[in-house]
Amino acid sequence: MDKTRCLVFLFVIQTAADWAWLGNDHDHDGSSWPDERYGSSSWSDGDDLWLFGGYNTGEDNTEYLFRDLWRYHVPTAEWIEINATNPWPAHRDGVAQWKIGSQVYIFGGYSDNELWMLDLLSLKWQMLGSGDNSSNGPQDQFATSNWPPHLQESVSSLTPNGDLLLYGGINYPFFNETDSQVMNLMWTYRISSQEWKWKNASTSYGRIGIPDATNWPPPLHSAVIWTTLDGTSFYMYGGSLSQDVFVSDLWQFNMTTNLWTWLGNGSFRQDAPGKSNSQNWPGSVESGATWLDPSGNFVLFGGSNTNHLWRYVTSTSQWTYFGSGDILGTVGTVGTSSPRNWPAAGESFSTWVHGGNLYLYGGHVMGDGDADLWRYGATLFVSVDNSSFYGDNFGITVQAIPNVGDVVHIMGRHVNATCQVMSGSCWIVVQAAVPGNDSIVARVGNLTSAPANLSVYPRIPVVTAILLDRSDYSGDITLQVTVQPNITLPAVPSGTIFLNGADDTFCTLQDGSCTLQGQPGIGNTMSLTYSGDAYYQAQTLQVDTSREQLGVSNNTATGLIIALAVAFFLLIGGAIAIFVWKQKKKYRPSQDPASPDQDRKVAVSLDEFEGTE
Repeated sequence: MDKTRCLVFLFVIQTAADWAWLGNDHDHDGSSWPDERYGSSSWSDGDDLWLFGGYNTGEDNTEYLFRDLWRYHVPTAEWIEINATNPWPAHRDGVAQWKIGSQVYIFGGYSDNELWMLDLLSLKWQMLGSGDNSSNGPQDQFATSNWPPHLQESVSSLTPNGDLLLYGGINYPFFNETDSQVMNLMWTYRISSQEWKWKNASTSYGRIGIPDATNWPPPLHSAVIWTTLDGTSFYMYGGSLSQDVFVSDLWQFNMTTNLWTWLGNGSFRQDAPGKSNSQNWPGSVESGATWLDPSGNFVLFGGSNTNHLWRYVTSTSQWTYFGSGDILGTVGTVGTSSPRNWPAAGESFSTWVHGGNLYLYGGHVMGDGDADLWRYGATLFVSVDNSSFYGDNFGITVQAIPNVGDVVHIMGRHVNATCQVMSGSCWIVVQAAVPGNDSIVARVGNLTSAPANLSVYPRIPVVTAILLDRSDYSGDITLQVTVQPNITLPAVPSGTIFLNGADDTFCTLQDGSCTLQGQPGIGNTMSLTYSGDAYYQAQTLQVDTSREQLGVSNNTATGLIIALAVAFFLLIGGAIAIFVWKQKKKYRPSQDPASPDQDRKVAVSLDEFEGTE
């Protein structure tokens, strides 16, 4: 069978992941493990995942702030508490943080505005300064007199030239929650000169997707942030305007042009897991967990006591929903990945990326701090997009979260293909399969997706032509050409109709039909060619252009003419027979002896007739 005579589909094959629970402080008998907490700062360095500080409340509602430093060594799956030398930061949570090489910077936290640096090689802390709660000099100018107020739950990023940047946060002046204030200032610290500068403006959203110097987000705290791989922009999502007033705005700040762009907002809406959709949106989120995967995609988990998993791709500006689980969580067997495993709903988690896997620790879960450690590794989703086609072939897209970086195999009865995932995605074109139903799976390593059903239909359109006119003077013919959809594919055909293969004699289909005028060539037979489109393949039709075909479909002309002729003669013959029968009946005397009146009536008629002579 000609393999190009089949309807084809676009496969979207995406990798989500299975969660593996790696334990908690109750699961490890006597071994080192950080206490339950949330709001800790975290960073990764080689094979080590670092954790500092945090907050929790005890069973008697006693509040605990932490200042301990921990390191999780991934190859040995062990936590080690680090005893660095003094000086040492005070207890704190909700700090802003940055990592440059082997140096980690932290700022602020609950009722604090100290700036500290930890050298990971020497394990020594150094305080770089602090200030009072209102040290604002001239706006947008670096100065030693500038210093941010006490800030907690700000967002932070590194600028392209290595400056420390933070935005927003909530100001708790000297542990006084009554006088707390949500901020919309942006602060930048230049390490080389040890100077801060600040900037703010009135809230202005501007036009969606359009950067503008007047755009500025509202005062926010507990938003989530991602910085792009090239370090030129960061994206900020969600957050809180005040106590329990959450938002769903997505902002982009270009750190090269210093312009904000509002990218929209929306209520919670998700498509099927693993399927991108321009209408998908996570809804209002505060203090979610975030990662930047190796492909540069933004991954969001939880926040506002949820456990939804999302990914945002900047190139498409679309969110993809990857599922959620029981709000209490399902841990399964320690260290074993399973699609049934899922962390509990919560917020203020600590996160890391290592070896293509995403790690999640602690968080504010069901009203208390948590000590669960999770790993998120790859598996596959396969979905079929019935609205996307690629000529006589079909395309397969593979996307990874996180980036698996491996060869993915796509298999079915009529499909056997591979593609190499690079930078989180790959694209291949596969020759169309034969018609029929199929079940497609994707495999990478020891991971196999759930099957996706596929139906491949013949895609040959039905082309008809009616001869509307044939000029005896010029010889031109006029045709009404119609291309009807295949019964299994109701898409309206588009494309072009060519006469005798000539590029200069054609018409373009509108709603599946067009009128074509031109010279028929030698004789009464011409060639009509439908060029085809992304849905239907090309077709050629021989058309009889003799005058006898005027107004008649070329496919049914002969039969229709014969049928009309037969019907005409039958109609005429029947009419004549009825007329003759009626005349005979009118003038013929009755032969029934029981009807003397009939004879009388006839005699009277004859007498009257004779009387006229």
